[in-house]
Amino acid sequence: MDGEGLVVPARKEGFTRRVLIGLLVLLVLASAIAAMFDWRRVRATTRDLTVRQAQDLVQQVQKQIELVAIGDRIVRQVQYDHLVSVADLVSREYNLSDLTPDQWLELANEGGVRSFEMLDARGRRVGGTPGRFDLSDSLRAEWMEDLLFDDDGVYPLGVFAGEDSSSSWMGVLVALEKGALLVAGDASTLLDWRRQAGLSAILESLQQYPFVDYAAIVSGASILAATSPLPGWFATAEDPFAPRADTTTAFTAGFSGSTRDLKFEAAMPLENYPGVVLRLGLNTDPLKTIRARSLFGLVLRTVLFIVLAGFILIWFVTREHHHALTLEAERIRREVERLEASRSASERLEAMGKLAGGVAHEIRNPLNTIGMVAQRLESEFEPPSDREEYHALVRAMREEGGRIERIVEDFLAFARPPKAELREGDLTRTLADVVAMFSPSAASRNVRFDHEVDGIPPFAFDAEHIRAAVLNLLKNALDFVERDTGWIRLNARAEDDTAVIEIADNGPGIPTDQRTRIFHLYYTTKSEGTGVGLAMVQRTAEEHGGRVEVDETPGGGATFRLVLKRELS
Repeated sequence: MDGEGLVVPARKEGFTRRVLIGLLVLLVLASAIAAMFDWRRVRATTRDLTVRQAQDLVQQVQKQIELVAIGDRIVRQVQYDHLVSVADLVSREYNLSDLTPDQWLELANEGGVRSFEMLDARGRRVGGTPGRFDLSDSLRAEWMEDLLFDDDGVYPLGVFAGEDSSSSWMGVLVALEKGALLVAGDASTLLDWRRQAGLSAILESLQQYPFVDYAAIVSGASILAATSPLPGWFATAEDPFAPRADTTTAFTAGFSGSTRDLKFEAAMPLENYPGVVLRLGLNTDPLKTIRARSLFGLVLRTVLFIVLAGFILIWFVTREHHHALTLEAERIRREVERLEASRSASERLEAMGKLAGGVAHEIRNPLNTIGMVAQRLESEFEPPSDREEYHALVRAMREEGGRIERIVEDFLAFARPPKAELREGDLTRTLADVVAMFSPSAASRNVRFDHEVDGIPPFAFDAEHIRAAVLNLLKNALDFVERDTGWIRLNARAEDDTAVIEIADNGPGIPTDQRTRIFHLYYTTKSEGTGVGLAMVQRTAEEHGGRVEVDETPGGGATFRLVLKRELS
C-alpha cells in the first residue's frame, strides 16, 4: 500500500499539468477564434460600407437620370408645341393649296421652322418648301394612318438623325381637311440638351469621385454609355459580373477575385428603361488596405498571446521539472520493490501450488478408502439400536469426504492446470452450452436468468476453459443473489479486437477494498469456498491475452467482465 500511496502525488501533479496545458490551449484557441471572428467582422463591415457607398451612388445616378428624362420631355414638348402652333397659324391664315414654293420657304423662315410638306389623304407630297426629306411614300402613308387614330389631329414624329446634329430634325403631322401638313423643326437643341445632360454626361460626372473605377449603362451585351476606360474584361467571356447584371431585377452588389485582385461591382435596373442596367465598379484599393492593416493587427495580437502563453507554460514546466523527476525516481524505486515483492509472492505461490498438489495427491488415496468404508458401513452394517443416528453419521462422513474431494480437485486444477489450446471456434455456441447447463440451477432457486449474445465473429479460444470460467462466475452470482427476487444477466459482445463476456447480478455487491483481493489464491468470502475459482478465472483470462474486471451493477450488485483478446486479420 505504501508503494501505491506514492503514485497519487505524481498523478495529481500530472493532472495539474494537463489541466494547465489544457487551459493554455483553450486560451490560445479562444484567441485564434476571436481573431477569426474579428477578421470576419472587419470583412463584413468593410463590405457593408462599400455596398452602402455603391448604393448611394446608384441612387444618385438614378435620380439624375430621372431629372434628365423630365428635362428631355420638357424640351421635346416645347419644340412640338411650337411646331403645332406654326402649323395651326399657317393653316388658318393661308390657302395652302395656292402657295408657291417660295412662299412656303418664306413662311418657314418667319415661323422659325425647317420646312413644310403638304400631303394628300394617301400621304403623297403635293406641296411645301423646296427640297425633300429622304422619306419614302410608304412611310408617309403609315403616318397618315396613325394620324387617323389621333383624336387631337396631331401626330408627333420622332427625331430623325442626320449626319450631324445640324442636319437632324423632328416633326409633327397636323390633320387638314383633305390631307395633312408636316412641319419639320431643327432637332439640334434637343440633341445638344441630351449631350450636355444625358446618360454619358451623368456617367462622366461620376469620374470626379476617386473611388469610382468605372460606370456603364448596358442593355444585354450592348454598352449604351460608359466611362473611359472600361476594364479589359468588361462585357467579355471573362466578365465575372455579367451573369448577375443580365438577370438584375433589383439592386445587387458583390465581390469577385482573390484578395490581391479583388473586384467590386454594383448593378441596378434603371426605372422607365426596360432591360437597361447601370453597372458601377468601385476601386477596392482602400478596402484592401483596411483589411490588410486589420489582418496584421489581429495576427500580431494572436501571435503575441501565443508567445506569452508559451512562456507561461515553459516557466511552469521548468519549475515542476525537478520535483517531477524526484517523484518519478521515488516511484520507480517503489515500483521495483513492488515488482520484486510480486515476484517473490509468485514464487511462493508457485511453491504453495506444488505443495498443495503433492498434499492433495497424497490425500486422495486415503480419502477414497474412507469413502469406500463409509459406503460399506452404510450398506452392509447396521447396529441393532440408534439406526437413524448411525445412518446420519455415515451420510455426513460421505458428504464431508465428497467436499474434501472437491477441494482436492480444485487444488490439483490450480497446481497443474492443463495448457490452454486456442482453436478457432464459435463463442456463441460455447455460451449456449453454458446457458443450457446453468439454467436449471437458476430455475431451482427461482432466480431470473437473462442472456443476450450479439454476433461475435469466430476467433481462437479454449472452449473448455472459457466454459468453466463463465460457469464459475455464474455460480458465484447464484450463491449471492436472493431466492425468488434475484436476477442474473449474461451478455456477450464484440468490441474492436476483444470479446467481452459480462455477468451482472443484483446481489449485495463487492466492497471496493475487496475487488483486488478476490482474485488472490485461497481468498474467499464464502463459508464453504476454497478461494481457487476466481484465481482460475483470472488465469484463463490471462491465457487468452485478456483480463477480468469487476464493477458495481447500477442499482446494486456486482458485474464481472471477462475480456478476451481476438486476433483480427
